[in-house]
Amino acid sequence: MAGDHHGVPAHLTSTGGFHEISTVLPTIFFATAMLFYFVGLLELVLSARLLVKVFCGVAMCVALGKIFVVGHDACHDSFTPSKCLNHVVAMSSLVIAFHVPSAWKFWHNVVHHAHTNDLSRDFVWRPLSPQEYRIASAWRRGCERFYRHHSGAGLGAYYCYEILLSKMLVVPRYHRSRAKWNDLRGVFGFYLFHIAVLLWLATGHSFITMKFDISLAITDLTLGFLSPLIYLCYMIGFVVYFNHTHPEIKWTTSTPSRNFAERQALTTVNLEFRGISEFLLPSEVMGHVAHHLDTKIPARKLRKAQNQLVRDALVPFKTEVWSWATQCRIMKTCKLYEPYEQKWLRFEDCRLRDGSSL
Repeated sequence: MAGDHHGVPAHLTSTGGFHEISTVLPTIFFATAMLFYFVGLLELVLSARLLVKVFCGVAMCVALGKIFVVGHDACHDSFTPSKCLNHVVAMSSLVIAFHVPSAWKFWHNVVHHAHTNDLSRDFVWRPLSPQEYRIASAWRRGCERFYRHHSGAGLGAYYCYEILLSKMLVVPRYHRSRAKWNDLRGVFGFYLFHIAVLLWLATGHSFITMKFDISLAITDLTLGFLSPLIYLCYMIGFVVYFNHTHPEIKWTTSTPSRNFAERQALTTVNLEFRGISEFLLPSEVMGHVAHHLDTKIPARKLRKAQNQLVRDALVPFKTEVWSWATQCRIMKTCKLYEPYEQKWLRFEDCRLRDGSSL
């Protein structure tokens, strides 16, 4: 794929030693995450106790987050050394994690990685220009304000509506003319799996007790389907926002003439975590400069690869340590982007022709 740049010179990245060489450890990790998800899905319906159901729902959310990261790595062929095993893992993981595999591979691997922060091609948290914001409908302006609110409340809504629903549930229209049987099989498997999950959550308890309880069905659907979906959207929404959005990170109107390593480093943020946030937030996937320089590095080795990049200082990149204050500062600043002046603006800086603020 055009977006999978594995040929970055070793003297620029020094990350080649972090490629996965084991099949056993990744397979055990994948199997464990799948076990937690499916046991949680089973026990959620079988148990009548609310506390057990809540515990199962939380376990499913955590497991689903891990399963998605596994699918991301496998889709980059970095999860195991086996290309065949990576394909199987990517197909199953991404389907379970609410993504059609061929759609994710096209939009993420081919488009995003090849055209990072390109205003005309990249789609991940692409900011509106002041001109685009002025002519947008009131609904669209309201959405942008909510998505980019410094509280972070809109991060999941953005990913769900702007990326998941609009791009990740069908074979991309640009890809349909050359769609293969595997692509169509992935779409079929995606909908078949999630219909089966919904039916199990809605009616599984009824088959066991021979009595339909609508409150239990709603509880099971909420904890077993809606909650994991919301959790996943907020997790990915947070990750993709802070991977490439920062007051010092630029967006361009065309692919820069710089070499690949320099371009990726200048458009990607290295976000570090300290203390409890390292465990509560998805810190293992935030060594993102290393990932963009070499997609063959699996997520579990990104932090070490990123630390080596920092140590060697072979390519310049922006590093931030996450805190609530840091998140608010970044999100308060990065609202609109003026491409000609190459600077971020706040919504208050965008004015109508009569001089009034929007």
